[in-house]
Amino acid sequence: MNFLFNKNIFTFILYLFVISLSFCISFNKDYPEKKSFLIEVSTGQDANKPRSLPSERVIKLRKVNVSNKFSDKSFVYRRSETKYESDFYNEFLISPQQNIAEEFIRSLDRSNAFQSATDMSSRIEASHFIEIDVIQLYGDFRDSSKPKSLIELQIRVFDDREATYKPVWRKNYQRAIAMKNESPEALVLGWDNALSEITKEFISDANYWK
Repeated sequence: MNFLFNKNIFTFILYLFVISLSFCISFNKDYPEKKSFLIEVSTGQDANKPRSLPSERVIKLRKVNVSNKFSDKSFVYRRSETKYESDFYNEFLISPQQNIAEEFIRSLDRSNAFQSATDMSSRIEASHFIEIDVIQLYGDFRDSSKPKSLIELQIRVFDDREATYKPVWRKNYQRAIAMKNESPEALVLGWDNALSEITKEFISDANYWK
């Protein structure tokens, strides 16, 4: 009896030791550091260029809608035709909606292609309003040897001087920029270039709806 009793006590103590050890290992485990990023459009020398379009045009960004698939702060990676992953440890510092809105309108304003470009918080009277739908925003890793940063926007322009709800311009703009590797930093740099190219193309297209 004493032998069995001592054996049970030993087993119980060993069990407690294993449990406490597992807790220590769990609490001391190193987890990846959470990182936050911003898409930033390079302005280059655009701010020094003379105005090339009618100066009376004032652009206001009315709204940016991001597809629910990509509206969270966490980065999204596409691994196959059907598989997407959300990255908890790498994310936008602010919502992608805010990030794209701020960078897009800032880039338009610094381009000097318009008299002014601002958002709806401004009291400046606008000649044109812009609406943007963010259709795609992810890291395309379907081909692991050729990762890409992908952005697709649909941009609609409305002439506030015309009594109509129909846009005077509507176009889908897509860019897939090759990444150096699959790191979050490379993904964001690709998005920077993609949004910069889309913005420049949109400014060039402004000749068609003046």
